[in-house]
Amino acid sequence: TGQVGWLSGGCLESAIAETARLAVDRKRIEWMDIDTRDDDSLLSGSATGCRGRLHLALIPLTDLEGLSA
Repeated sequence: TGQVGWLSGGCLESAIAETARLAVDRKRIEWMDIDTRDDDSLLSGSATGCRGRLHLALIPLTDLEGLSA
């Protein structure tokens, strides 16, 4: 049905999974920009353990003739 991996220490995955579901439902690319460089990110629990910025393109995969997603 799908595979799950990690992009952070676990704090960002639920938001990424939610946006990935939107990409599949809408059948289009969904973009995310996650910025954990400010001090508020450290306090809110969204920090990944280091400061940085992620630009993600969540691309829905569909079955193609001869291949399956």
